[in-house]
Amino acid sequence: MVPHRCATSSAVSAFPKNAARPQTLRLSIRPSVAGDAVRVRLSNRLSDTALEVRHVTVGQHEDGATAASGTLRDVLFASSRAVSVPPRGDTLSDATVIAVTPDRLVTISIAVASGGPLTWHADGPALAYATRPGRGDVSTAAAASAFTERLPSAAVVTGLQVHTPRPTKAIVALGDSFTDAGTIAPTDRWLDIIGERLKRRGVTRALLNAGITCNRLLHSSPGGGPDASTRFAADVLNKEGASHVVLFEGTNDLVSGAQSDALIAAIGELAARARSAGLRAIGATVFPRNGAPPNERAQRQALNRWIRTTDALDGYLDFDRVIRDPADPDRINPAYNADGVHVNARGRRAMGAGVNLSLFSNPRNAAAGL
Repeated sequence: MVPHRCATSSAVSAFPKNAARPQTLRLSIRPSVAGDAVRVRLSNRLSDTALEVRHVTVGQHEDGATAASGTLRDVLFASSRAVSVPPRGDTLSDATVIAVTPDRLVTISIAVASGGPLTWHADGPALAYATRPGRGDVSTAAAASAFTERLPSAAVVTGLQVHTPRPTKAIVALGDSFTDAGTIAPTDRWLDIIGERLKRRGVTRALLNAGITCNRLLHSSPGGGPDASTRFAADVLNKEGASHVVLFEGTNDLVSGAQSDALIAAIGELAARARSAGLRAIGATVFPRNGAPPNERAQRQALNRWIRTTDALDGYLDFDRVIRDPADPDRINPAYNADGVHVNARGRRAMGAGVNLSLFSNPRNAAAGL
């Protein structure tokens, strides 16, 4: 989130020039709801060259890059194993029958013939591996032996839709590193904590984490991906079953010198687009950054005042109130501070615990299913 950390993305040795050569990627991600079938979304959104995929499988995760023996299933695209993901586009698979639960990771293997540069999520929670270039299709192998490259981030897969026994609505969280949360365990991520609290009340919600570390509202960047407005349709409006979106962006813009008026206009525009699509738009106040200059502090406070009082939003999460130091509201509470910008596990748990759950109990739409 500090500017120099967001300037560039690290190279991945398994993919020279960030391009795939006949090889297989394997990612393991955690579903937020239980179901009996899944659909996999592959993305080529950041490339001008078609991504040629020969085979995709899904299975239950065992350990590391190992899939549980006997669980791997073919994933088809319009009844075919092979698919060409178009430049600047995504492709959604057919439904694949497989039992999934939130307490077990789903392993997805993608045999790529050619394509590049690959579309990456730079700092996500997935376990990610790859074979060496030229190794070809090993997507049906449960063993981990061919997956010799440990990846620092996840590529190609941008979504896992789960078919649930009953229609299930989804909360989408649009944000930066505070939402993305990297490799942090679900028990320490504010969105997952909200989901667990709702579940204890008998309310099931799918949780769609659309956080990108270093992301901004107003400008795209090599380190933070497309700006929030540019990616809003793909990452929020096009998500099956979405009923709420939490708009938690602004810190990286403030660090870069953005003014509150511009941020207010951007959040207001996203909220209007969400409402037009039948979603409830929930804002989130921005908590302080230790050592921020006076103008940044003033702009953050003006933004937060608007979030707390505007009719443009359907409610707000007051993360600023939860995280700020009661003795100095322009600093992070020392009990929650990690590095002066981010909060520690205790702070993230406090964010999830401090949310008014009634905000998510009255969705405007009833979309669900695969």
